[in-house]
Amino acid sequence: MQSIIDRIKQSELTLRISADDFERFLKSLQTLSCLKIGNLLEGISFSEMSLIHIVIEYPQKHDGEPVTVVQASEELNISVPAVSRTLRGLVAKNILRRLSDDNDRRVVKIAPTENCEEIIKVNFRKLISIVDMALSGFSDDEISSAVDIYCRLSEAMQSAVQTVQESMEQQV
Repeated sequence: MQSIIDRIKQSELTLRISADDFERFLKSLQTLSCLKIGNLLEGISFSEMSLIHIVIEYPQKHDGEPVTVVQASEELNISVPAVSRTLRGLVAKNILRRLSDDNDRRVVKIAPTENCEEIIKVNFRKLISIVDMALSGFSDDEISSAVDIYCRLSEAMQSAVQTVQESMEQQV
């Protein structure tokens, strides 16, 4: 089987980075995506932590309005059924609760319970500790530069993926 570098060299595609750097980039993405950070959390999975984060942050950015299941799915870029499954588990654990909309019974809003704050404290402390440990060998300038590049890369990748998806939809 051909290596990634060989495939790139044989293709007609040109990259703005070397084939070696592209391979290193892909391997680092794979390494990050394979980390089992969720196994280190107490009482919740990483996907549950992501939903909790949205439930807490959304009202702060939207005049105190709780997030709906549909809005949470858009924020997390996952399907509504996936959010509903995750929410069901967090409701069973008494971490989040469903709120019904007085104007539209089909709309389900999500709010934290009193138990949510303690779960967040414990797990955010743990995540901060992990990130701090991982960044301990970097200077403040290196960390700032890396964050800037990572954020820009994330936005650029999102835009590129969206462009390709739209192009594929037009071809159909």
